[in-house]
Amino acid sequence: MLMQNLSTDCCGQHEICERLPETIRQNIEYYDDEELDSYSGIASDQHTESALEAFREVLYTMQAKEVIGWLTSLQLRRINLPDQLVDDAFLIMEEHIGHG
Repeated sequence: MLMQNLSTDCCGQHEICERLPETIRQNIEYYDDEELDSYSGIASDQHTESALEAFREVLYTMQAKEVIGWLTSLQLRRINLPDQLVDDAFLIMEEHIGHG
């Protein structure tokens, strides 16, 4: 996974940001999802259907233990997870934490 150091300024995604420990926010990891960089800066409720499908493909093909890191990566890259996937992402994280 490619890693870069970036500023950890708040991106406005408080639902995700506030649930993540500070130490996780130090580096960006890519999850074979570089194509999502093209959605940087788009509001979570403004993604197209094709964008939604791209996010779904990544979310539903990764391991549950990777979801929190992926959400961190999106946040640091200023990519807003589509509103339609927020509940699913948190459900996957909660199930993983509950079984961990």
